[in-house]
Amino acid sequence: MLCGPRTKRLLFCGAMAAFLAVVPARPSAGQDDKTPKTVDLMQNAALYYWKAAGIMQAPATPEEFALLSFVEKDLPALPPRIFATRPDALRWLLNERPMINALDQGARHPACAFPIYVEGEAALDLGHLPKIRAMARRALAVAKAFEYADNAEGAAIVYANLLRLVQHLDQDESITSGLAAADILQEVAAQLQGYLARGQRTQAVSVLARFFAASPETIFHPADYLRFEARRYGSWLLSYSDRAEERLTRLYGNTAYRPGVEVLLSLSAPEREDRLRGWVTDYQHRIRSITEAMEQPYAAGISQIRELDQQKTAMRAGGTPDANPLIPLLVPTANSLYQRFLLAEAQFDAVDVLCAAALFRAETGAWPDDLPAISALTQRVFAQDPFSGDDLFYKLGGDMPTMTIRVPKWMASQPNYLYTFNLSRQLKDEGNRLEDLLRKIREDKQQRAEEAVKAKLLSDQTTEAGEASSREKSSTRRRRP
Repeated sequence: MLCGPRTKRLLFCGAMAAFLAVVPARPSAGQDDKTPKTVDLMQNAALYYWKAAGIMQAPATPEEFALLSFVEKDLPALPPRIFATRPDALRWLLNERPMINALDQGARHPACAFPIYVEGEAALDLGHLPKIRAMARRALAVAKAFEYADNAEGAAIVYANLLRLVQHLDQDESITSGLAAADILQEVAAQLQGYLARGQRTQAVSVLARFFAASPETIFHPADYLRFEARRYGSWLLSYSDRAEERLTRLYGNTAYRPGVEVLLSLSAPEREDRLRGWVTDYQHRIRSITEAMEQPYAAGISQIRELDQQKTAMRAGGTPDANPLIPLLVPTANSLYQRFLLAEAQFDAVDVLCAAALFRAETGAWPDDLPAISALTQRVFAQDPFSGDDLFYKLGGDMPTMTIRVPKWMASQPNYLYTFNLSRQLKDEGNRLEDLLRKIREDKQQRAEEAVKAKLLSDQTTEAGEASSREKSSTRRRRP
């Protein structure tokens, strides 16, 4: 039996309610990883995020597939006034109100526990991340539609709820979830540039300013992610020491050479357990060294992390039989990882400053000249640039502010990292992209019109030729004796 959209949504929500009725959250301090605390279903933000992802509109016709392609690929780089020429996209997005309501419900709960634990496994089930990221992108498009529909405050609420989602994903305590949250944050930050540059009213900007004022000082905790992972893998490897070779083989995957397994197979059972325990202790000590470096100021911590990365690379290349196989298998290359999370923290802090500056502009009619002026208005001290340790770079250039995060050179050379916020340039770029798109639409329309004229001429010529042929045949038949 076929189900309508409403029936499908109800079935999805019912299934998720049964699935998440008692969902394990991350263990609190002092708890064993195997017996995590639980979160009541209706107080679990994850349920509402799953619901939001499940009730997004899905395209059902070729026209809707084309519309969704426009929303996902073109709309993020365009200003809201594009909806004047795409009312179909506006209607589609404004019909996502149920999804936006579910996102808002999730943002209201402090605990967010996705069902990520798999019985008997060290690795987490993070299948929710692609769905959550898709939902976040759709919500960003809806925020732009709200802004065009003269609901700038509603758009601000959507942005704040997505930033809350980013904070919630930290509760997975997983590097993969943290990186997904960092990517969502960067997309939100990029869209907020244009939103703030368009000069929103006090009522709208206050939503964001209040959100940031109530936010914790630190959003991402990569050191905790690594510590939590090291505990899980260590417990998993040691819980069944008689199956150590099997579990180590699973970590190697398709690698043909498995020196760690070969070492264990050559030992007696007591020796095997001692060797494995020593490997786990060494692995967890290495993770502890990385996490301690991550929690130091950047200038001090980065040199230690690079040295640990070099040691790991040398260990992987050496391939000596007595080397600890868990180091190359489980210890991440921490240098770029650490810097990516620092950038995410700085992006969050930069948007915080820009929202406070936008509130200043809404109340005074002009953007603030510097950070002290913003602090005087908000009675807040803003976070510092995590790379330099100095205040975030804020400058009023022309009639709008610019902010720059002092990222390392390798990151500055990558086009996929947002480290400069230039509101004036953002408006100009959006306007240029809009003009390019409108020009393309006009050219396509003209080309279709010309093709239609040519097709009609060809059709008329074919019809005239057919009629002439018919007349000739008819005349020939009349002349026959």
